[in-house]
Amino acid sequence: TYTTQYYGSWVGVSCSLSGQIMVAAALDNYIYISYNHGTTLTYTQTPIYASWTSVAVSSNSTYIIATAESEAVYVSTNLGVTWGTPLALAYYYKGCAVSSLGMYMYVVTEGSGIFISSNYGASFAPTAPTLSSLSFTSVACSGDGSVVVVCAPYNPIYISINYGRDFIVSTSPSLDWTDITTTFTGTTIVSTAYGSGVYVGTLYYDPTVSPTLPPTQTPSVTPTVAPTQVPTVVPTVAPSELPTLNPTPS
Repeated sequence: TYTTQYYGSWVGVSCSLSGQIMVAAALDNYIYISYNHGTTLTYTQTPIYASWTSVAVSSNSTYIIATAESEAVYVSTNLGVTWGTPLALAYYYKGCAVSSLGMYMYVVTEGSGIFISSNYGASFAPTAPTLSSLSFTSVACSGDGSVVVVCAPYNPIYISINYGRDFIVSTSPSLDWTDITTTFTGTTIVSTAYGSGVYVGTLYYDPTVSPTLPPTQTPSVTPTVAPTQVPTVVPTVAPSELPTLNPTPS
């Protein structure tokens, strides 16, 4: 059943782990937040009316990241009360993702590359320069932020298992990818392709080399993590362990 109905050209939606907090963005409109499992929606006073392309909220209901095309990346560390623009270059921002506790955030663009934050959205840095020319459409990450998946039309899906530092090419077909997501553990990847259906893949990597952060780096509400705390372990992936994507039966 639907308890609330709002009209608009919606381009993105995300919810917290419990489902109590829901965030939605509409094209040439506002960002809307529900604090009661979607029963009611209230638009945020800041940021203002914009051409939003994507939005994501952390599982702990604290951090929100949103992208406005050709304008900026907006981040809120207090569930939409106030916002900052840590990335305000005039890029065609297309997608965003945030880890469960908000420490890691990822942004993809159309032709300007991939950007990552390891300090709760306080700042962003480019990564994977060899992929910067691709017109990405979507990005997703695992709960701890270690697994990152991105897609661009007529290219294979690219995967990182070390917090976006390095990306490997999956064995997926090169289709007109429109969206991508992954499970909390990052081991199952689901992607959609225009006119080609839904594809599901499984990620295999060496379980003895874990990119998970130690407990001493557990995030707090106030960003306190220095860039030097970004994991330095680079997992090794044998060619036989590259993920595969297979279409679901129609």
